[in-house]
Amino acid sequence: MKKYRLAAYLTAATVLFTGCTSDTVSSSTEQNGGANVAEGQTNKAVADMNNTTVTSAALPEELSPIPQEYFSDSDQPGTLVELEYDTYESMTYDQKDTVLHKRAIVYLPYGYSEDTEYNVFYLMHGGWSDETTYLGTPDHPNAFKNVLDNAMADGKILPMIVVCPTYNNESNTDSSSYSLALQLTDNYHNELINDLIPAVEGTYSTYADSTTPEGIIMRCDSDSGKKLIKSMVLRTADRQGMC
Repeated sequence: MKKYRLAAYLTAATVLFTGCTSDTVSSSTEQNGGANVAEGQTNKAVADMNNTTVTSAALPEELSPIPQEYFSDSDQPGTLVELEYDTYESMTYDQKDTVLHKRAIVYLPYGYSEDTEYNVFYLMHGGWSDETTYLGTPDHPNAFKNVLDNAMADGKILPMIVVCPTYNNESNTDSSSYSLALQLTDNYHNELINDLIPAVEGTYSTYADSTTPEGIIMRCDSDSGKKLIKSMVLRTADRQGMC
């Protein structure tokens, strides 16, 4: 079984990044401005997606604004799909009495193939948001999908699967309650590890050998997102390691 490390991204704005190896994930740099693309990557050693080494995953030397043209349609567009899966009500998860049917918005890169293994980036929303906040829906994609398309086409980031889930529980407005959002993010590791990750890895072609919590890259915004990261790190560091 390949081992993957959990990387916690506590940034104030959306960051594009280079991919990870089958054993080590890349790190992002915290920033205060708008969305940025990493450039001047140090020790970059990109190889074919099927080889052992994908990149050395070094920190960028500097950040620059996303080119305005990245927000336009790309001639190499990825695909947005809805991944539906079952989980349990957050507050009584251990009892497994109340089943919830949820969805995640999944980005598949241009040319996605079941014959290629892909890294997976889990992109969690913050408060007053849901699984559609970053990428939109298959019928109504947001402009950030174009950013992913164009950045991958230009080689700024490697082709990868991006998963946008939600910690909203029994209502799609749960994240608008600060106190409730903190409780839900504290509990979210149950759903992520036991339900969402197996659904993703059982559906798409990733580096994982089985439907276990591997190949994770997690990035969250806001206080509730940071609480989720802390919860995830504390519960996975002992078995997955951290970088």
